[in-house]
Amino acid sequence: MRIAQIRDFGLLCALFSLGLGGIPACSSSSSRSATPCQDGDQRPCACAGTSGVQLCASGSFGACQCGDGGLGDGSAGAAGSGGTAGAGGSAGQDAGPGGQGGSGLATGKSCAGLKPCAGGVSCCATAKVEGGKFQRDNDPAPEYTATVASFSLDVFEVTVGRFRNFVAAGAAAWAPVAGAGKHTHLGPDGLTGPEKETGWAAEWQAGVPLNDWNTALTTCAKNGNNKKPTWTASVGQNENLPLNCVDFAPAYAFCIWDGGFLPSEAELNYAFVGGDEQRVYPWGTPPALGPKYAVYEATTALPPEVGSAPDGAGRWGHFDLAGSLFEWTLDASSASYPLTPCTNCVSVSNMMHPRAIRGGGWESGAIDVAANRRYSWDGGGNNVGFRCAYPTPPTP
Repeated sequence: MRIAQIRDFGLLCALFSLGLGGIPACSSSSSRSATPCQDGDQRPCACAGTSGVQLCASGSFGACQCGDGGLGDGSAGAAGSGGTAGAGGSAGQDAGPGGQGGSGLATGKSCAGLKPCAGGVSCCATAKVEGGKFQRDNDPAPEYTATVASFSLDVFEVTVGRFRNFVAAGAAAWAPVAGAGKHTHLGPDGLTGPEKETGWAAEWQAGVPLNDWNTALTTCAKNGNNKKPTWTASVGQNENLPLNCVDFAPAYAFCIWDGGFLPSEAELNYAFVGGDEQRVYPWGTPPALGPKYAVYEATTALPPEVGSAPDGAGRWGHFDLAGSLFEWTLDASSASYPLTPCTNCVSVSNMMHPRAIRGGGWESGAIDVAANRRYSWDGGGNNVGFRCAYPTPPTP
């Protein structure tokens, strides 16, 4: 299973040397600076053109460890390109993908052969969202109360390059089976609510192209003659741009193929407001808007690369939760939202549309870059993309 984690905020600090959503800026005197480092800190590196990670031990970073696996911590792991089956290894050795107790900036299969995203971080990096109770939409009414369990979430929105690897794998590799993509770490039923999470529905396969992806990802059905797709028929300059004009079913199928699932509406909103901090915007409260925080009201031909507004990172280090693209959620959109206070809840439907989207887009006005903005959506468009969620990595 794909596991990738930005551990604490030491990595983000070392990469960006910025104040991100309440994270102190790096300095030579910071205890989380790049050098010296604290044991357990990690940073990206490259060896022979392959992305990898370095682990801090005894105050300094060790050799670059490359391969499919995470960083082992002495526990056994499955075979990986840099590790052998069952080999636990000492700290800093590659123990294979998803090794027991492994952690770090592992590379998901959707990032194979891709250059890193902003700050040299793998486009497949994830960061853990610590669960808790919050008020959806920052609304104090009792029915907006929700509890969310911990999960991991893509640091960046899914890029053109990542989705290209999905397309290249072919339907035989990624076609989901009925019921796939549940939040199974929450129990056999995954998310619950008025109904239970169903996972992938067989009838959604009709919404996933088998061959003509170029047409499917450039149609931008919601935009008439004003289409602005980031997808290109062949590899080009757009590989680190967020994928737009993508429908719900292909987005969900991608997340399942890459080892995860689409986040629920409550999960995505929880990450947006910083959980119980109830932030007005992902980067904090009081509100502040502007291009260094979020990509919105843009007049460019296409949205910029993911992570282009680093000051807008959320509480746990996620970029573009506000602006860039609206993001698909697992939930069916309902006019009666929210029905009731809930724990790990979802609104399910076997109908592919409509689905709830959140977060605002690059062409949106400032009003959409807010915690309470949600839309009922039924197709791909210039302003719509997605990111995936995953079970939390095991604790090192």
